Amino acid sequence: MSTSIVPPTTGASLASQAAEAELWQKGFDVYQQSEDFWKPFEGTRKTAPILIKKDTSKGAGHTINIRNMAGFYMEAKMGDETFASASDFEKAKINDYQLTIDVLRHATSFTENAEERMGIRGELDAGLPEELGKWYGREKTHKLFMMFLHLGTASNTYFINGASGRDAIAATDTLSVDSITEAGVRLERLNGKPAMVGTDLSGNSIFKYCVTASTDALFSLKKDSDYKQQAREAGERGSSNLLFSGGYHELDGQVIKKYNPIDHDGDGPIGSPITAKADLGAAVSAGTATFDVKGGGNATAAAITAIKYFRDFPNYDYRFRTGDSLGVGSADFYVAIVNLSGADNGKFGFYKCVGNDGNKLTVTERLGSAASGIRATQVGDVTYDAAVNTEDHPEGSAVLFCNAKGVPIGRTIVMGQAAALRGYGLHDGKRGTETDEDGFLKEVYIRGYFAQTPRLDARDRAPGYMVVEHALEYAGIPLNPTLA
Repeated sequence: MSTSIVPPTTGASLASQAAEAELWQKGFDVYQQSEDFWKPFEGTRKTAPILIKKDTSKGAGHTINIRNMAGFYMEAKMGDETFASASDFEKAKINDYQLTIDVLRHATSFTENAEERMGIRGELDAGLPEELGKWYGREKTHKLFMMFLHLGTASNTYFINGASGRDAIAATDTLSVDSITEAGVRLERLNGKPAMVGTDLSGNSIFKYCVTASTDALFSLKKDSDYKQQAREAGERGSSNLLFSGGYHELDGQVIKKYNPIDHDGDGPIGSPITAKADLGAAVSAGTATFDVKGGGNATAAAITAIKYFRDFPNYDYRFRTGDSLGVGSADFYVAIVNLSGADNGKFGFYKCVGNDGNKLTVTERLGSAASGIRATQVGDVTYDAAVNTEDHPEGSAVLFCNAKGVPIGRTIVMGQAAALRGYGLHDGKRGTETDEDGFLKEVYIRGYFAQTPRLDARDRAPGYMVVEHALEYAGIPLNPTLA
């Protein structure tokens, strides 16, 4: 009997025989997301910036009735004058309005097989309810921003630096110390009162107006010469100075709260109602025919028609609750598409739009080197300049809401006491699960009953807040229009 000795198995020979193993990170990298920005402003006292009313008996369609009464202002009777007729008696001016509760719902689902294949058993089950909670907070935040912008009266909005309207706002009309001060004065004239924003070391209440501005608006404020001077001369000395620790100085009794609309990594709208912005989802080529601007940042996302990438842009029929929406607008508006890559990096195109179904914008006029079809050498107040303009845009270009001058438009909100009312009903962010097919398919749900409305006075004015419409300067996004 003979034996043979097999050569030892080496690492190289093993590598040729074995299939490559797949290694998975356990868990997920979940990047920072916007949540319910307004939650810290809530309070049950009338001095809070956002006054909340809770009634757990209320479901969708239920109404909370709110009454208000004006003061008395007739002249006094003097001497032997008597109250002889009905006109001598001042009428009690009482008004009422309603806060109608609706329900917000959302859901996602996954299978047992998905968890097994990805090696994350139990992690989807634990993580998805939390992500739905963040979605719920973002929706509440968005609806309150939209309420401030669209459900007040004409006296609640003013155009910065005395501009006669949106199209008169110049690129230099960015948020400044003077504009914030003016907003506070206008709010006081409307009978607004500073809100309670905290307490001092002795427990005394601190009352101030709350300025809510985006990171892009505050980028311009920090470059304002008056702001810099106040920071130098009125700020605390030493390491506690905000120049070192970060944050924003109070201005004329107003505290600044930053809102950061994150350019997230999901398939959904970016920007915010106060910074209307989108990522171009389908490349645009030079042409002369009507076309649609699509969002999402790439072709795959652009093909998802259910997502409202342009819900913050004008003319979209935004829904506040069932049966209550803004309606489809018909006024022309403008957008700039700024190339952030490719041969024309840094150049932009300029477009007049009217249609907006939330998912896409319909262009009716486009800036070009020659006039033909919908292409014109001047759109709005912007004229074509080959040095700064292009007619071709790759996916991922920035789509910015502008005025006729090609100036990106933003808004800043100044709030006083009870600027808005938030009503909560039966549930607030209730999460639950259901299973199908013997537990193989799991569905995760969230729902909340709530409503939001401006606080009104007896004349149906909203005296608790002011919206400043101004120019925006987006850091890292060049936009230098040539005006007619």
